[in-house]
Amino acid sequence: LDRLTGVAALLRFPMPDLEDISPIEDADDDNDC
Repeated sequence: LDRLTGVAALLRFPMPDLEDISPIEDADDDNDC
């Protein structure tokens, strides 16, 4: 169970990072306009 929890946590951490990058790119595009 500890291993599954650790893997799940590792998998969840990168996902939010990717989501954060998308909004940042959108914001940059808005600034460029």
